[in-house]
Amino acid sequence: MNTIKTDILIIGAGLTGLTLAYYLKNLNISFKITEARPTIGGRIKTKYNTNQAPIELGATWLIEQQVAAIKLLKELNIRVFKQYYGKTAIYQPNQMQAAQLVKLPKTMQ
Repeated sequence: MNTIKTDILIIGAGLTGLTLAYYLKNLNISFKITEARPTIGGRIKTKYNTNQAPIELGATWLIEQQVAAIKLLKELNIRVFKQYYGKTAIYQPNQMQAAQLVKLPKTMQ
């Protein structure tokens, strides 16, 4: 087992942990971040398929009321685009189940 010595330890490299690390770095405050999974980003997950467009399976939607998140995305120069709702969507309830195509209710179309 590794021992980490630090004043601030961020547990988890999901969106919250990475955001906290970003703000601490801007304040020149030292920290360590640890993540149990082999990838960072938490629930943000892109599935890449051969000869197909990438599919977002994780936390990808924003609404106008999420002003702090939108402000951070602009600060990081991360593009946001309007979501188009068609008649179907790809849904994966958890990592143990395969992604599946589902029909959207008429209120979302």
